[in-house]
Amino acid sequence: MIKLAVGDALIDILGTDTNFQPAAGVEVCITEVGSNGTSATSVDVYDGTTTSVIGATSHVGILVKIFITNSNYIRGTGVANHFYSGVQTK
Repeated sequence: MIKLAVGDALIDILGTDTNFQPAAGVEVCITEVGSNGTSATSVDVYDGTTTSVIGATSHVGILVKIFITNSNYIRGTGVANHFYSGVQTK
């Protein structure tokens, strides 16, 4: 678990089929996501059941503004590493 304070920058790399799920009560604004995948990979917002794709296949970097929580979080799927960056807001 990554421990941050409000206002701290966050940059991380997810391995294959892994999540970044903030602790309960924490909110993070994701500002960029990406993948080095060549096929069947995606970076998604996930709630434990439903997936919404942010970027798929080989996206070097996609600028976004998505707030994630313990309930709706980032998931990297497929056979590639994924990255995300953002700022803790709560």
